[in-house]
Amino acid sequence: MLYLASASPRRRDLLKLAGFRFTVEPAEIDEVISQDDPACLVQNLALKKARAVAKLHPDDVVLAADTVVALDNHILGKPQDKEQDTKK
Repeated sequence: MLYLASASPRRRDLLKLAGFRFTVEPAEIDEVISQDDPACLVQNLALKKARAVAKLHPDDVVLAADTVVALDNHILGKPQDKEQDTKK
């Protein structure tokens, strides 16, 4: 069984479009921005998600990913609401 460790509708749609059969299992992790390097941060978040879901399904395949937006190497956090989203 393939598990998608993400609640992202875009990732779900991409896997469906590619013809994969999978189960969505969003990872319950703390997504605190604890690093200054965007590339390291996104890799670590994806790894945390993969490990969290893999603990629940140790004999299955887990696909995890994350997205980080940065401007001039400054990480922009997730917007709290639609208004803040359009301001950024």
